[in-house]
Amino acid sequence: MISRRREGRLRYSARDGFVPCRLGRSERAKAVRSNLSPAEDYIVPAYAGGWVPRALPRIYLVGTMRAVAPGGADFLPRGRKTRGLMACLCLAQGERVSRSRLVGLLWDRSADAQARMSLRQSLSELNGVVNRHVPGLVEIGRDSIRIDVRKCWVDALAIIEASADATADPSNLVQPYGERLLEDLGGITPSFDHWLAAERTRFEDRVRKILEADLDRLTEQNAKPEVRAAAARRLINFEPTHEGAVRSLMKAFAQMGDRAQAIREFERCRQALLNVLDLPPSKETTAIYEAIRGDSPQMPPPVIYEEPAGIGSSENAAAGLLAPSPARWKIEEQRNLTANPGYDPGREPRREPSIAVLPFRNLTGDPAHDFVAEGLVEDLIEALSRVPNFFVISRLSTLAFRNQDRHPREVGNVLGVRYVLSGSVRNMHNSSRTVFETSETLFDAAIAKDPLYAAARAWRAYWHVLRVGQGWSPDPADDATQADRFARSAIECNSMEPMALAVHGLVASYLYKDFDLAFRRFDTALRINANTAPAWLWRAAAHAWMGNGPLAIEEINKAMALSPYDPLMYAYSGIATMAYLVDGQYERAIECALRSLRENRTYTSSYRQLTMALVLAGREDEARAPARRLLELEPGLTVASFRRRYPGSASPQADLFCNALAKAGVPLSGENGSVTGRE
Repeated sequence: MISRRREGRLRYSARDGFVPCRLGRSERAKAVRSNLSPAEDYIVPAYAGGWVPRALPRIYLVGTMRAVAPGGADFLPRGRKTRGLMACLCLAQGERVSRSRLVGLLWDRSADAQARMSLRQSLSELNGVVNRHVPGLVEIGRDSIRIDVRKCWVDALAIIEASADATADPSNLVQPYGERLLEDLGGITPSFDHWLAAERTRFEDRVRKILEADLDRLTEQNAKPEVRAAAARRLINFEPTHEGAVRSLMKAFAQMGDRAQAIREFERCRQALLNVLDLPPSKETTAIYEAIRGDSPQMPPPVIYEEPAGIGSSENAAAGLLAPSPARWKIEEQRNLTANPGYDPGREPRREPSIAVLPFRNLTGDPAHDFVAEGLVEDLIEALSRVPNFFVISRLSTLAFRNQDRHPREVGNVLGVRYVLSGSVRNMHNSSRTVFETSETLFDAAIAKDPLYAAARAWRAYWHVLRVGQGWSPDPADDATQADRFARSAIECNSMEPMALAVHGLVASYLYKDFDLAFRRFDTALRINANTAPAWLWRAAAHAWMGNGPLAIEEINKAMALSPYDPLMYAYSGIATMAYLVDGQYERAIECALRSLRENRTYTSSYRQLTMALVLAGREDEARAPARRLLELEPGLTVASFRRRYPGSASPQADLFCNALAKAGVPLSGENGSVTGRE
């Protein structure tokens, strides 16, 4: 447990973690809090020997570990155990850590002599890499090692120190997307994992304290509901089951007149509590939900993902700005049944065509996507059931075979059907760039099997739009050409397919800035089906890019009402962010961007929008963290390249957005480039 004394400060004990210690008079006289800001012009006021750096190297322990020298050079060691060693030293807050302690953490399964040799090798790497860039940062002694934390800025220590200072405002130090401490260093050794789990618990307690204090302060000050909503969203991003934050968020939305979003937040909270804790919402949370519903009698009863969108139909699958999870499936005909294990002669397969659709496996690693796989199975069963003279086993019967490692032929024999359809769902949109690139082949495979499949061609077009939007295209002009070609061919295959028309509208507006053609496509899609959520979504985006904030807000709300619990809701939130940005409602835009990033931490568009919204709201310090993450995901981004790609480059807001990115640290096109100059 961490405690605080008036006369002391926190120190780290390798055995006990952070504990308070008394400082001598000389130490109190020269104590400085060098971890409060990573600003390049920060000057530390008092160091021994007169050493006064004008810029501090930065070490990031929250999320993926990074180390950046003042000039921008990377000085993170390559070896994972050396990185783990460096992390241990950083979290010791300048205290010495014994060699035996480090050996026990990082080489607990090696013989003593081998372990000490491995430690010497790691220390040699640490000295050669770290001290070469920052002389004297690591002090290596005969029996112990330390990092001089006065010579560097460490994000985790900045949060720890600021949380212990009642006069500090550390909320801007907390990342908006809820990353864990040393997210990439798990699994080094069992002893290290045990140490890391304890450190994460301590650190997360500190972060929770910061975010709760920030929300409490805003509530006491009766701050604007938009501001309180953003603070509550940050806490929910960090801890999705925090009911106090959910209640604050629901109240804020109700005060803003957005009761529908308040209801959605209750449903997401209920789903999170069910998935994580297997508990229902508390009476307090439910009471607020009932009160909000009572103020809106026309609102229909809430349903949690009862009609999951995503893959089942081409319209619902398009509801997000990012493509649905690609699915793989195969159909096996039951043959030579007597040779199969589990054969039951009393359950001969029917002679008429018969099929069972087994629950699809979720390969995303995220239980939140289970309902996407379930929704796809439901849609497939419903579609197959409409085929005349086709016997289809009900979904409730096939659910019994979920998570069972049984051969499909055996299952088919048990159910008495001739065909069995099994498959899996992968997550293309919330994953690495490598996984995204491989998903292209899935769309190509669908087109190869049915060249006239309009929806597959439409999604193939959208894949190119997404590639450009994420900043991952090696040749944006070629991707634009391919997107237009596939979208047009989709319309040729089926001119009454709303998805094909909506995607071509997106291609025209986003890639070619041809808004006249885009609105013709959107209007045609909506004449065919006025409930086509993607058409409303991308139409709202087009209005935002043209600078029409009020109309963009109206239409994005209509899109969200049509698909309120879409698994790709982060895309809707992203378009909502842009709509509120254009309308000058920057605090509301911040909340929407944070909501989007909670659901998809790789979505570069929301990082750009969050960065711009924070700067325009007068919170430049907070904008630097999402800007850094944006540049990690999109290393080649510059203000000039954003302007070229931004569909609203001719709108009145373009210069405002470009200047905001520049203020947050996004580089210009060149040394003497102009933020406002068009290229």
